[in-house]
Amino acid sequence: MKVENALILAAGKGTRMGEIGKHLPKVLWPVFEKSLLELEVLYAKELGAQRVFINSYYYTKELLNHVENNPIFSDVEVLVEQAPIDIGGAVHNLAEKIGYRGNLLILNSDQFIFMEKDIWNKAFEKLKSSDAVLFAHEVNSSDNYNALALDKDRLVGITPNSELERDKKVHTYTGMSLIKLDKLQKVAGMSKFFDSVADFKSNDIRIMDIASSPYWDFGTLSRYWKSSFKILNLAAGSTNDMFVNFLISSKALHSEKVGKDTYNTSSGSHVINLSNASNVEASQAIILEGNGINSVQDEREKILFNDIVEYI
Repeated sequence: MKVENALILAAGKGTRMGEIGKHLPKVLWPVFEKSLLELEVLYAKELGAQRVFINSYYYTKELLNHVENNPIFSDVEVLVEQAPIDIGGAVHNLAEKIGYRGNLLILNSDQFIFMEKDIWNKAFEKLKSSDAVLFAHEVNSSDNYNALALDKDRLVGITPNSELERDKKVHTYTGMSLIKLDKLQKVAGMSKFFDSVADFKSNDIRIMDIASSPYWDFGTLSRYWKSSFKILNLAAGSTNDMFVNFLISSKALHSEKVGKDTYNTSSGSHVINLSNASNVEASQAIILEGNGINSVQDEREKILFNDIVEYI
């Protein structure tokens, strides 16, 4: 089987990115030299997607400005939604457009999973005999994730985190899935993913454990910070990491800018400089853009954008 269609979910508010998220839409946050949205498109194509779609609502103007005249998006279609319709609604909106035919890869705009080919192939094998396959990974219940209730590899329920024991290993949905569009019951307007797409009460929804596959999450300020510096540390070492290699091949990460604990600066300390400034005097910082960079010397971990500082 092949990936006929991919939908990158990019319609949200990005509220988990703090005050900066109100001024810089999350999908446009840089992962070194490329935006999250650019990388998601390249990632979808690397997974074999023949057609790539992006949905948009809250920051449509900024998103359209970003994709205009950018060759990465030359064959990508943006689906502008006229009202909030949630993830289920976004899937049905696309499905209606293409006639509820083929399969669909759903991707969050702030996460990446780099799995070995055998896991990817097993997921497609599961899809042949089911209606959808959700990629899941093991987490600790104390980290506020909901849990998937399973009967072997079949999804039979969702357990809210508030009902789980603390410090318990559970499987949770990553946000990445494969869907057979012709198995969906047509729904118009707003709908939830587990109501109208991965409806385990009426459909055969299978789970694919990503096992030890690297799972990269940039969905909150703290995860953005941790993921960015983890990439930097891996790039500075000798580890052969699939995501780092992807960033280098995508020209998102320039090896010559990688320092011991810095990126694109020689005078900062524990700093990633993604601004246009040639050098900075900051420390413990990720600098996206901004004024007054050299005056910021607080030792707490922080992200800067223009005159906004978010402490992690």
